[in-house]
Amino acid sequence: MRHYHSTHGILALALFITGCATKQLDRPKSLEESTSELPLELQKLKVETAFKELQPQPAPTPVAKKKPKKNKKSKGGVEPTATPTATPEPVAGFVIKNRRPPDGREQYPLGEVQTWNVGYLGFSAGKASVTIQPFKYINNRKVYHLDAVAKSSAIMNLFYSLDDKIESFMDFEGLFTHRFHLVLDETKQKRDAVEIHDIEKMNVFYWSRLNHSEKGFVEKKETMVIKPYSQDTLTALYYLRTVALTDGNIIKLPMVVEGKTFDVDVLVIRHEDCGTPLGKRRCAVLKPETRLDGILQQTADNFIWISDDAEKMIVRIEAHVKIGSVVVNLEKYEPGQH
Repeated sequence: MRHYHSTHGILALALFITGCATKQLDRPKSLEESTSELPLELQKLKVETAFKELQPQPAPTPVAKKKPKKNKKSKGGVEPTATPTATPEPVAGFVIKNRRPPDGREQYPLGEVQTWNVGYLGFSAGKASVTIQPFKYINNRKVYHLDAVAKSSAIMNLFYSLDDKIESFMDFEGLFTHRFHLVLDETKQKRDAVEIHDIEKMNVFYWSRLNHSEKGFVEKKETMVIKPYSQDTLTALYYLRTVALTDGNIIKLPMVVEGKTFDVDVLVIRHEDCGTPLGKRRCAVLKPETRLDGILQQTADNFIWISDDAEKMIVRIEAHVKIGSVVVNLEKYEPGQH
C-alpha cells in the first residue's frame, strides 16, 4: 500500500492486490454499526434510504394579551417586545455546482454492473465488480451508492484469499465523495476503514481499525482539511466517466485516500480501438500522475482505458506494483436502467 499515491489512489479495482500483510479483527463492521460508533457530530451524516423531510417548527403557544405596563425606559410607556432569536447559519463550506454532463445523460444508470477480471503475474487473481445501487441520501443530499466487491480466484486462494467490499456515496449533482467505507476480509487481515466528508466544515474524519500479524491491533483516527470536490478511490474512477475525453485534456482530482490528501492529474494521452463485452469500441487512454504539495511524484506509469461512447465503460486498467503488474480487464457489462 505504499503506492497509494498512484495505484491505490486512483486504481481502486486493484486494491486487493496491493494490500498490506495484516491480521484480523473479530469481524468487519456493517455500515450501520460503523455509523453508530461515530462521534455524535458526525452521526448526522448517516446514510438514509429516503429523503428526510424537514420537520416544521411548532407554532409558539398563544399568550393572553395583557394590559401594557408603563416603563420609564421604553417609548410610549410600553414595554419593548423581545427580539426573536435568529436560526444559526450553517458553517460556511463551498457552493456545490451542478457538475453533471451538460447533455443531460445519466452516466450511472441504476442497476449497472461492471465486472472485471484481475490478472497478476500472468494468471487470474480474482474478480472485481461495481454495482450502482438505488439512490441514498446523506444530510438530505441525494447520492449515488457505488457498491464494489473483490474476490480472489481458486488459484489465488492457494496463496492468499480475500473477500473485500467498498461502499462509496457520491453526490448526485456535485459528483464528489460524501462517505467511503472499506471492509477487508482476507487471509492475513480483517480491516474496517471509514472516511466521512463533512462538506459544511470542509474536512474529513478518517477511522481505520485492523490487527497486524506482527504489530497487533492498530487503530487510527484523525480529521483533516480537504479541498472542494474531493474524491475517494472509487468515485475518482467513476468521475472520469462524466468528463470530456479529448486528447490532451487534463482532469484534476483532489483525493482523500488512507487518511492522506493529495492531487491527481489525469492526462488523456490518446485514443485507440479496444475489445469490450459490447464489441469493439473507441477508447480513451488515460495516465494518472500524482502531485503532493504541487510536486510530481516519481512513480511507475499506470494507465486507464475508458470507452469514449455513451456507456463510458471502464475497459482496462494497468497498475505497476512492488512485484509485477496488475492488469484489470472488463469481462462483463450490464447496462442497468436509465
